[in-house]
Amino acid sequence: MQTPALCETELVAVLVCLERGAPHVFTLNNGAILPSGPLMPGQLSLQKSLREWVRQQTGIQPGHTEQLYTFADTHLGDGHRRVRISYMTCLPPTAERLEGDHRPHTAALLDIEAQPADPLVSFYTYFPWEDRRNPAHAALIAPLLEG
Repeated sequence: MQTPALCETELVAVLVCLERGAPHVFTLNNGAILPSGPLMPGQLSLQKSLREWVRQQTGIQPGHTEQLYTFADTHLGDGHRRVRISYMTCLPPTAERLEGDHRPHTAALLDIEAQPADPLVSFYTYFPWEDRRNPAHAALIAPLLEG
């Protein structure tokens, strides 16, 4: 009988909100990563553990969470297997951001050396082709929608 591989469990938080008329996600490290942390021994539940990691890393106390997806990576060099369980929480918009501009967002290269002005990053920064408000992006996707 084969010895089972050790398994690491990582909990990933996708904190989303609607800001300036567009969906945004709360990020860390200048948009490079999402709040996350390992499932620690003694934790009573996955969601409680996730909430604690989010609180420690962001200061946000998430409310209701829903599991999004589970990824199992088997290509770790140390013989361990990593399971990432992602959860989504919806955050309320902030009043000061609602007064900002309402122009469509453009794709931007993420500068991991720069200090972020805002930990909220537009979905369209990562997926610019999904922004149907921008005529250039709409023209790119039109042939796909016709087929």
